[in-house]
Amino acid sequence: MEEHAIQYRQSYESYRAELNHELNRAAEGFVRIGYLLKVARDTDILAQSKYSTYTEFAQGEFGLDKSQVSRFIQINDRFSEGGNSDRLLEKYRGFGSAKLTLMLALPEEINEALTPEYTKAEIQTIKEEVEAEQKITPIEVMVEDRPKDTEELSLLAKVLYQIGETEPELMSDMIEEEYLTPNPSDHRVMELLAPAGQKMYMVRIPGIGKFALNINGDTGSLLNIRDNSKETLTAEDVGNAIGDICSMDGPYADWDAKTGKEVWSRIYKMPFPKEKVAPAQPKKEAKVTVAKPEKQETAKPVPEVPKTVPEVPKTVPKVPKTVPKVPEKEEKGTAKEEPQETAQEQPEQDGEYTMEDQEADRYEYMEPDETIEALEELLEDYEKAMEKAGKEEGKEPIYVSVDMDEGYARGIYNAVKELQYMKKLGGSRR
Repeated sequence: MEEHAIQYRQSYESYRAELNHELNRAAEGFVRIGYLLKVARDTDILAQSKYSTYTEFAQGEFGLDKSQVSRFIQINDRFSEGGNSDRLLEKYRGFGSAKLTLMLALPEEINEALTPEYTKAEIQTIKEEVEAEQKITPIEVMVEDRPKDTEELSLLAKVLYQIGETEPELMSDMIEEEYLTPNPSDHRVMELLAPAGQKMYMVRIPGIGKFALNINGDTGSLLNIRDNSKETLTAEDVGNAIGDICSMDGPYADWDAKTGKEVWSRIYKMPFPKEKVAPAQPKKEAKVTVAKPEKQETAKPVPEVPKTVPEVPKTVPKVPKTVPKVPEKEEKGTAKEEPQETAQEQPEQDGEYTMEDQEADRYEYMEPDETIEALEELLEDYEKAMEKAGKEEGKEPIYVSVDMDEGYARGIYNAVKELQYMKKLGGSRR
């Protein structure tokens, strides 16, 4: 079979415009397909067919499975005029169907900040960052160590501080623009943050969460990924936040630094990184940057809460070793000698197995030196044995109380002794 080479005689710009037009048509087609599937779902149009549901119809006539049908309908819900028409919203024209499919998983607040100039790969990066934050539980965020150096900074300043740690050259230039030039300009700072006019920074602050800093010309927004709250920003807001970061090096009047790099080193308490060799051909400015400092502290794992035993006090009182053994079997007519009380007396309650009962039947116990895990297992076995004993006697299950802090260690010890005693008697009380 003879192969024919593709020939295209238009310019690159013409080619790009033509492809973009077709992609836009495809996106509008997605919206219309979703609308028509809704017609099959929400009207009686299928009464004239052999299909009982719109999903059967889509599969039987067009080979669309349930996930594809759902995606078309979701695109119509999110991106059509009024959420229920066959027309694509004006602000989403130019994105193309592939980008809109990715944007289905993003909060509306982020989608509003995106423009058709963002590439599919950049939107994919944003989507991955959002999904990663959504997997972190609120408890995990709470136990993370918050950076102490930036504790007094505003939320915007905290975000910019972390961006500056990831991109030292950028922060150095912003410091020089704001404080080391004769005519400082907030507008120039915004240009440094977004050279192409638009840019989004994804920044995660330990103990708080992830944020999307969106810059669009001289305006911007700061979006909290965890709760979708949004703060609108001006160039002046950003300039003031840079000033707050610089104040970490002391009052401006006391500075003797001559360059932004010197100030950066003082703020971040480390030498300014060596300049990287610039590539022969400069890369296109990315519209999405993920700010991840090189030195990040890993979030501490959430400690597992014991099911039955609270934290053991450091000073556990030793139990007297001079505990009388269980007396030998007595002959008839011989008076039983009462042993001296050595353990702390506990108040007696009706129907409960008290400390006095234990004293009457006790024997020489070993001193508990097991670990917390072993004690938890022993207590669990003890509770099961006592519940069984209670049922056999027709009484309520009996438990040793360990809810008082000062009596906790003795409660643990009593539980271990009681378990030993129950095992000695074969799992039931006399």
